[in-house]
Amino acid sequence: MKKLLLGTTTLVAAGLLAGGIASAEDKKPAPIQLSIGGYWFGFLVGVSQDTGVGEPGNNIRPYGISQKGMLRFKGSTTLDNGLQAGVRVEFRTETCGDQVDESWMWFDSQYGRVELGSTTSAPNKMWYGAPTPILGQAINSPGFVYIRTGANSIGPTGLGSPTTYITYGLDKSEKVTYFTPRVVGFQFGASYTPDRCKENVAVNGGLACGGSFSGLPASNNVGQQSEIWELGLNYTNKFGDFDVGAFGGYAHSHIEANPAGNLKDEQEFALGASVTYNAINVGGGYRYDNLGNKFAPGGATPTTGTKQQDWNIGALYTIGDWSFGATYHHTSTQIKNAAGVGVGHDTLNGVVAGGTYVLGPGINLTGGVQYWDLSAFNGAPANENTAWVYLIGTKLEF
Repeated sequence: MKKLLLGTTTLVAAGLLAGGIASAEDKKPAPIQLSIGGYWFGFLVGVSQDTGVGEPGNNIRPYGISQKGMLRFKGSTTLDNGLQAGVRVEFRTETCGDQVDESWMWFDSQYGRVELGSTTSAPNKMWYGAPTPILGQAINSPGFVYIRTGANSIGPTGLGSPTTYITYGLDKSEKVTYFTPRVVGFQFGASYTPDRCKENVAVNGGLACGGSFSGLPASNNVGQQSEIWELGLNYTNKFGDFDVGAFGGYAHSHIEANPAGNLKDEQEFALGASVTYNAINVGGGYRYDNLGNKFAPGGATPTTGTKQQDWNIGALYTIGDWSFGATYHHTSTQIKNAAGVGVGHDTLNGVVAGGTYVLGPGINLTGGVQYWDLSAFNGAPANENTAWVYLIGTKLEF
């Protein structure tokens, strides 16, 4: 009996010891474990645009199917001292180019947040502006482009151009970013990008870089804008039934090599705001970009954009599972010739109206209509277009 009690006591003690060890282990920070999420858009599209001989829509199919998806892998952990660390990788599901859209690591503490890798910049993540009436069809960051603008258009050459974002950050070049903690509603952010290039793909005026082990990129590329600083400041607060958000952003880059003397350091600044009162959201924004050009270098098309201004405004009304809204956008690009003399402006005006219905968790029906009017400085039919776009689709989130 004594032996039995001794054995039982030993087992209990071992169990308690094991339990104590397990509890101690439980208190240790867990390693980063990844979860998967993302979204998928699908649309039926009809387009009515200028289709005469020599016009942008000539011999272009007036209807089609478009889709876009993103897979997001992310994970994080929290250390005993409160420091959080994490990673995020996003894969495009519909592309023939670089499938990795963004990839970065981050560290977050009471002193602020640091991000390192290929992702959008500080002012882009701090942006406030016009709402989106048709999911996936935002004026500020269009996921799809349906109308043609002509091979010779100089200013707003596509619907990816009109935006009140700081456009540098959209190319997701490798950068380091710091965000301060939010204090009395204010937060400041800054990003630094050594070279405007992305692995294996040239985007947004940048260059295609090699892989991570191919060495550092060159510092004397003709026409390449690098050494990019982007600054952002936003403010959020609630005043009774009003939710307010305001944003300001600035970007400056350095031209690496300019043998023709026709380029300059590029600068951008942007402003935006959003106000929500009960079910109504109203917002808008403005952006200025000197485009990094002094004058056209000559050649077959001796003109170029030397200054671009964008502004937009919109409203969205939500009732239950339904939302309805509209936005208006205007772009104006100043055009100069090889002598540096202004010869006119390219302009793009657009209206988007539509709505969304939430069928269930992560399942949305959305649709509406867009109208676009592109006018060229020289009035050439090949550079101008008027278009109606009709859309019905869905967004699945997971």
